[in-house]
Amino acid sequence: MIKKVFIEYTKQGYPTKFTITAFDSPQFYAFTMENDNISGKWTGEFQKLAARKTKIIFTEDVTAKKFYMKPFVKSYLKKQQQTYVHDLAAYLAKNSHA
Repeated sequence: MIKKVFIEYTKQGYPTKFTITAFDSPQFYAFTMENDNISGKWTGEFQKLAARKTKIIFTEDVTAKKFYMKPFVKSYLKKQQQTYVHDLAAYLAKNSHA
């Protein structure tokens, strides 16, 4: 697999670089991430439970680059996960042919 690199920007214009390291659609997705404050890796495993029900398992190994950012990493990742699930659900609802 060729690694795909992309940059996401927050609403405030703050960039985070992502490099996709594994992608086995629709079951598995993995990437590394890096910005001025954090670096690490993330995986998402998607397990179909029923026709319209999926179990999602996120795993992160993220390190704060600045000591004063350590208390905020966990809440930042939780917020990002919630946004990801919301955006994914909206996309699937919009593009569903069921």
